[in-house]
Amino acid sequence: MSKKEFPELSRDQRVEYAQKVKSLRQSAGMTQQELADAAGVSRQTVNTLETGEKTPQSENLLRVLRVFGIDIEDNRF
Repeated sequence: MSKKEFPELSRDQRVEYAQKVKSLRQSAGMTQQELADAAGVSRQTVNTLETGEKTPQSENLLRVLRVFGIDIEDNRF
């Protein structure tokens, strides 16, 4: 996947969206592994998003959000 497919997100935006991943996952009744598989990322990536250990990469964050039908470009969040 090309970086061109993803909008540029500021660090603050990436942190804000990542903080919501855990509640979205839990509401969907998914495990971290199930979400990772659906998004095409590793389980560790999902864990990192949920714990806020690092500022997430835009590509990974957006892949995860799209599992929940969230498209940043459409401002649907």
